[in-house]
Amino acid sequence: MNTSSPEPRYLFDPIRCKPVPSFPEENIRQALLSFLIQELSYPPQQIIVEKGIRSFIPTSRPPLSKKIRGRADVLIVSPSSYTPSGQTSFSFAHPKPLLLIECKAQTITSRSFNQLISYNYFIGAPCLSLISKSSQLTGFLSPATKTFAFCQGIPSYSQLINFYIDTFSCSSSSPESFSPNLPQKNNMS
Repeated sequence: MNTSSPEPRYLFDPIRCKPVPSFPEENIRQALLSFLIQELSYPPQQIIVEKGIRSFIPTSRPPLSKKIRGRADVLIVSPSSYTPSGQTSFSFAHPKPLLLIECKAQTITSRSFNQLISYNYFIGAPCLSLISKSSQLTGFLSPATKTFAFCQGIPSYSQLINFYIDTFSCSSSSPESFSPNLPQKNNMS
């Protein structure tokens, strides 16, 4: 009698450039990556997948507990420069975290939110997304209130970059007026 579980199918991860086991959460992540790249125009070189949280902690910080674990499912970082259509170029001195995404195989719960917020404590992204098979929520940081306002959908790459530039650059005129109409995918699998 064979009691071992069947061998998992594999999916090709275009960011990590390798096959990964086709588990429920991985299916969501791979569908999301495809959606980000093909439909929302995210450059693959600005996407980080499955990176340990400890790697985001600056070495200048005092040593932290070895209990800090976890991995960022997907992190979008800034390019070295960006030119919005018809505008002047905006330069980033160093790559900045822009959007931290947590993928869930099941429904999004308060525990999912807590996990995302705790990871972001170390990463410091101004946008957060929770993605499941049937739901996509994205929160945008308000510098004035230091809170995230969540709405349905995922920003396109240009929406994300423009939000960051409009909200956090010195030349920003009214960062609190950002009101996105975000694209959504009906089924993330």
